[in-house]
Amino acid sequence: YFDDVVWAELSTDPAQGGSHGGRGGGPADQGVVYGSLFEPSDVGAAGGGRAGGAGGGAIRLVVGDEAVLDGSVLASGVGASASAPSGAGGSIYVDAAAIRGEGLLEASGADAPAGRGAGSGGRVALVAPVVEPGLLSRTAALGGVGDTSARSGAAGTVFVLQGSDTLGELILDNGGVATSQETELPGFFPGVLEVIGADSVTDTEASFVHGLSGMEVFFSGNGGDLWPIVANAHFGDTLSLDVTGHPLTAQTGDSYEGLYRFDRLTVRGGALGISVAGVDSVEGVTVEAGSTWNPAYLPSLVINEPSSGTSFAGGSLVTATVAVSSTLGVQSVELSLGQESAILEAAPYTASLQAPVVTEVTSLPLTATLVDGSGHRLTETVTIQVEPNSASPPTVAITCPSAGAFVAPGTGLDLIVEASHADGIQRVELLEGTGETILATDATVPYALRYEAPAGTPAGSLLELRVRAVSAVGSSAEAALSVPVVSSTVLTADTTLEAVDLSLDGQSVVVAGATLTVEGAHSFQN
Repeated sequence: YFDDVVWAELSTDPAQGGSHGGRGGGPADQGVVYGSLFEPSDVGAAGGGRAGGAGGGAIRLVVGDEAVLDGSVLASGVGASASAPSGAGGSIYVDAAAIRGEGLLEASGADAPAGRGAGSGGRVALVAPVVEPGLLSRTAALGGVGDTSARSGAAGTVFVLQGSDTLGELILDNGGVATSQETELPGFFPGVLEVIGADSVTDTEASFVHGLSGMEVFFSGNGGDLWPIVANAHFGDTLSLDVTGHPLTAQTGDSYEGLYRFDRLTVRGGALGISVAGVDSVEGVTVEAGSTWNPAYLPSLVINEPSSGTSFAGGSLVTATVAVSSTLGVQSVELSLGQESAILEAAPYTASLQAPVVTEVTSLPLTATLVDGSGHRLTETVTIQVEPNSASPPTVAITCPSAGAFVAPGTGLDLIVEASHADGIQRVELLEGTGETILATDATVPYALRYEAPAGTPAGSLLELRVRAVSAVGSSAEAALSVPVVSSTVLTADTTLEAVDLSLDGQSVVVAGATLTVEGAHSFQN
């Protein structure tokens, strides 16, 4: 079942046929394959645009005895008007003690009018100790026919588990329909685990397509152990696993990969099979003439510039150029450097990103992510060096307090700073002594900073405060202020000192967040 949000994600170009078990026909590299091979339950995607033909529905038959199918069991896509693309096939699932009959089962994509894309085939799964060969020969999930091979839909999938088979047979058959669209098995690229649950694993960089149940997953450091996937959210980052009698032993940081296992795999009738996940077929893979099988699909992503280790001045522009290729098409290339990013949807894949302003040499990753036509993400990274900019320094001055100011232990000192530069000021920082710990910062005129003297600061000591202004291009300059620490009486509440009250005379007095009203003549230190 898909909600409206997911359907929006599956929407396609107005000329693109609906996708499900394979890619719909059409001019665009769009359409997402989805749904379980082993227990399909999803409807097919409609053709693109508002007038696209509907996708096929979902049929589920679970029979305690024999299922005798003498009629037509149809979950095929629907054609549209002369100006719209067609829908993809839906799903048929039959589980019985035996499956036989004189009928037919079909979850095929609909044919398309000239200039529009046909729907892809859907998914069929038959599970029974006996599946009658004649009925199986009349079971299909074909792509619809378009006026060119690009506009014809890809084959869907037919899965059969019968007899002595333990893993079943997967059939990709397009019935002789010539197409350039692939039948991709839902899968994902290898990744790295970030969160491990009792029965789930998470990779926040992943985007798992809906319907991976039945695929198995394995982890580095776990030998040949496999855990079946039982559920996952569409474009989510978590896989729920079957750990019954087999506790999960994966660790954070382990790499993971997906694997499909079958007794046999057959590709025929012009189908173009492809898989991101690994595929293990006990009896091998049969690929008939006119069909193809690509069991280890991986797009190409190379960062041509900059090369790793290249140095750039802070605030300067870094030109990034990548080369990409994918048999499933390219949706976009995402480039990122620090807080800067760019999304490119067409070649040439080049963008200029501004290096952050730094005060010391800093290593930063520049990341390129390829999103292919099926939504798979592949990431490459180079590390560049960003150096402080050697441009002219800004001017900086502490305008308040003036020389002669002091501070008492446990109290604060407010500073007002003036700073300017032809390229603008990025920020002003407060530091102490020779250290580089930033005690306060401000990026807005007037630049106001506050120093808090620790309560244990010894009276008689001298604080060396530094104010650093950093320009928009990374150059910097400092101003200094020496502040003596004195032993003082600290007033934190409003106080009136009458003329006859000499209790504070001769002392150093600090008024903190309060008002001192002085009547008559009094004498204070500092």
